[in-house]
Amino acid sequence: PEIQPLWAKLVDLPEDPDEALEFWTNDGGAETRLTDTGPRGKWNLLMNARILAFELPPEWEQQISESEKKKTRTAKAKRKPKTTNDLLGEQILQARKNLNLSQRELAKLTGKSQSWIRDIENGRLKAKLEDQVLLRKVLNMP
Repeated sequence: PEIQPLWAKLVDLPEDPDEALEFWTNDGGAETRLTDTGPRGKWNLLMNARILAFELPPEWEQQISESEKKKTRTAKAKRKPKTTNDLLGEQILQARKNLNLSQRELAKLTGKSQSWIRDIENGRLKAKLEDQVLLRKVLNMP
């Protein structure tokens, strides 16, 4: 009762003006008043009370248990590692050095900036597919 919101407490307010006056007079003289603030953490107490008392409908419980079973099945299934032909920064660096090109020269040949080439080689950026095709062509890579 002490953590109820004010609107819940106001349900008991009498509608008759004389009774209401008496109610408020008694309320004002009591140890705790209707309009007093609630205890520390009032809203947390209310929310926890509602959450702890909340029960899921049986059909929801069933759906949750079924989805958990599916997750464990897929986790147990062997997954093949992704095989991609993405160019790695080290591959670009090695190919560039094999052709005795500087980053600046490679940048001119690809129409990119020298800083972009540096970031790709250092692994800070990943080249888009079309940029990878261009780099493979310029660096004579398969």
